[in-house]
Amino acid sequence: MTAETRSLLCASYDKDATPEKWKPVPGIPGAGSDFAPAVEAYKSLLYCVHQDVAADGSSTLWWSHSGEAPIAWTEDEAVRDADGRTVPCVGAPAVTHANDFLYCVNHRSGANNYLWWSRYNLEGEETGWRNWQPVEDKEHSIVRSANPAALAVYDGLVYCVHDDEDGELKWITYDTHARAWGEDSPIPGGIPSRRVLAVERYKGLLYVLHDGLDDQLYWITYDSATGEWGPDQHVEDAFDRPVKGARTLAVSRYNDGLYCSYYKGPDTGPGALHWLKYNSDYENPWSTEQSGPAGRAYPGLDTAPYFGLDYLVYRG
Repeated sequence: MTAETRSLLCASYDKDATPEKWKPVPGIPGAGSDFAPAVEAYKSLLYCVHQDVAADGSSTLWWSHSGEAPIAWTEDEAVRDADGRTVPCVGAPAVTHANDFLYCVNHRSGANNYLWWSRYNLEGEETGWRNWQPVEDKEHSIVRSANPAALAVYDGLVYCVHDDEDGELKWITYDTHARAWGEDSPIPGGIPSRRVLAVERYKGLLYVLHDGLDDQLYWITYDSATGEWGPDQHVEDAFDRPVKGARTLAVSRYNDGLYCSYYKGPDTGPGALHWLKYNSDYENPWSTEQSGPAGRAYPGLDTAPYFGLDYLVYRG
């Protein structure tokens, strides 16, 4: 975890731009965080949800969204639940959208490792944020995670991938129609993950990226048609070189591939942003590692495609 509030900056990636594909765009006014933000496109707006410290010193959840222009962010403000209360948040939140709602999972306290969740609707049924609840599996046991969770929608369900109290990867799904969480299950193989975790669907599979005990990036796939997880394997670039030293990680589905962005450097920064692309159509599916949009950054970032570009929000 990081321990310094840094401004939230923004850049966009355009696959068709030459020569520079990364372009800095205005950051979020007044926004800062000690931890990674969570970014998601929802109902024609781009949302950024993050931890920040309120005037009274409490660690709470804040958010902003794009205005009429994709690069015009609204002023940062505290998230408030259905009863008008601010929402405790410690660490990086996770967001995704499914069936008319924006879903959020986060830790609320450093005193315990419970995961909590809520959902937001811009209009219609349940307008606004509902009150936060603990994530409870189908046996009504509270789901715990040592590090921040990751969310994605895949095959009609919200997938929440997280680690357990021993640092091994688990997964649980939320059925948006039944409005219920399923079984919290370990990913087979007792797979360790220290702090880096990202998840996204791509070409019929769910992809999980994480770090390992050897400080290298790994990837796993899940096929809902068979109910089977693939092998846990190193992320290796086009020249079979492993990717090492990622401290925070984000992945987005953009154009024809998965774009993986990550921070490398000291645990508290400053360091640099890097990225590489995955395309399953190639024999060597991962590209070479490339420098990101900023010469200087701090741990904590997230990405999301929006109006033909891939947007990156990071701590700078």
